[in-house]
Amino acid sequence: EDVMADIKDASDESLIAKAEMIAIDYATEYTDIKTLAEKYNATDINIVDQNGTIINSTTENYIGYNMKDGEQSAEFLALLGGAKVYVQDYREVSPNDEELIKYVGITLDEGGFIQIGFNAEMFQSDIAEQVLDAAKNRHVGKEGGIIICDAAWNIISDRTTGNNTLSIDKRRTDVVAGERFTANVFGADSYCMFSATEGYYVIAFLPI
Repeated sequence: EDVMADIKDASDESLIAKAEMIAIDYATEYTDIKTLAEKYNATDINIVDQNGTIINSTTENYIGYNMKDGEQSAEFLALLGGAKVYVQDYREVSPNDEELIKYVGITLDEGGFIQIGFNAEMFQSDIAEQVLDAAKNRHVGKEGGIIICDAAWNIISDRTTGNNTLSIDKRRTDVVAGERFTANVFGADSYCMFSATEGYYVIAFLPI
């Protein structure tokens, strides 16, 4: 939980800073939001009016969508009720629940808000060092610890040993988040448990 919190905090802080720059650029320079998305490597940008309706978007079929119509998108209506910034966890998108995006919303002076989305590849590159730091000096018992993997189960938190030190068969149906399983970690059979956050797998291990 500590490591997951560190990763989420780093992700939130990074994306809020980027979203604030995008909002300033939108208000002062860029009326073409597709150009703005390319400049900041954003997955998509939505302009939402005072009624919660998307009136402009880099994803054309989102235009006309009302944010209240989906559980994920409705969270951003807080920006119409007094909040200035809202950052959401990495999750499915209401208009397209097959896509995973992390969104940040910033209110606009003329009313409504701008919502910027980033996929994992786009925002994880900005927090790579913080992710590595999150796993350092974290111990489980005397010999166990924390490993962080990407979405393909490649270890990214230990550069010295490479990506083949954890044997998890992704076809195993018994590997479930929050439940103990066994795997070979750094050459030792170990008890493991994992959770997912921000597009990462955070794995605790303890040699058997």
